[in-house]
Amino acid sequence: MIYTPFTEKGAAFYDRFYAEDHPAGACGAVYDQALEFLGRFQSPSVLEVGCGLGDLARRITQQGIPYRGFDLSPVAVDRCRSAGLCVRVASAYDPEAYEPVDYSVIVAIDVFEHLDDRRAAALFPRGAHVIFSVPDFVETSHLRAYQDPDRDIVDYFRGQLTVCEIVPFRFTGPDGHPLTIRVAHAVVGEGSCPGPTRLHRSTEPAGRGSC
Repeated sequence: MIYTPFTEKGAAFYDRFYAEDHPAGACGAVYDQALEFLGRFQSPSVLEVGCGLGDLARRITQQGIPYRGFDLSPVAVDRCRSAGLCVRVASAYDPEAYEPVDYSVIVAIDVFEHLDDRRAAALFPRGAHVIFSVPDFVETSHLRAYQDPDRDIVDYFRGQLTVCEIVPFRFTGPDGHPLTIRVAHAVVGEGSCPGPTRLHRSTEPAGRGSC
């Protein structure tokens, strides 16, 4: 794990970020994998932590999956609401953001690296499934980079999340260096994974770009 010197950003930072449109880049493949995980569950319902501008939310709701989400940024939430999405302004550290527990899956894509991940995960209801992503690289809004999947994901979250599967997506960053975003499926608590546990499934490179 690489711990960066950067501090956690507040709502004003993300309001400025979301005031502009940002291309999905490598996130397109990450969203595809999140949806592939989601498609394995029978009659899932979703709570999305950090919904951003609603790119993944739209794809989830288009499949008829019950959905609600929240984000720290009022600008992002307003954009989502204008698109008819059920979202609200809330912090990942607010216990009320996770209530009522009317969902079976928590989705947190491009979220954990920006905040105190274990503090947020401590609020997830036991038994829920979690689909999340983490990068192995550093950007100015990242508090950490998760470089080793066993040490920095499986062992790091042990006791809070039982990691069932990790899928890496490799792509080339703007400077030409190889980067990886890993998408994981986990169960909250020390539960058992449905089906076989696969922690190192490989994929083809996702192309050029970044989230």
